[in-house]
Amino acid sequence: MDLANEVRGLLGIFGVRLPRTVKHGFFEGLVRPMIEMDDVLAHAINPLLAALTVLFQHDLELDRHVKRAAFQGKLCMRLMTIPGVGPAASLTFKALVDDPNRFKRSRTVGADFGLAPRRF
Repeated sequence: MDLANEVRGLLGIFGVRLPRTVKHGFFEGLVRPMIEMDDVLAHAINPLLAALTVLFQHDLELDRHVKRAAFQGKLCMRLMTIPGVGPAASLTFKALVDDPNRFKRSRTVGADFGLAPRRF
């Protein structure tokens, strides 16, 4: 997000305005034709676009790994039936709780996640 905002800021200096929302993965395709007209602008923004593309690809790969791991686990599949719980949240819960017998009461699990107790 920081790289995309940096590109937006550099384009703003040169008077080029981008739409407020750009779909994930379409940012480079939108910016590339705008910067090809000016060599100085292209020289400044091309490395940022290259880094943004690499980060986007790594993000997609990491997301695929997380989803694959979550869909392979029986507990994670069961947790994901709860509204609002996705692959990342279910894997986090599974990794932290690990053995439910470690907790005397179910109320103390939230404190392990760093949540404040209900009473205090």
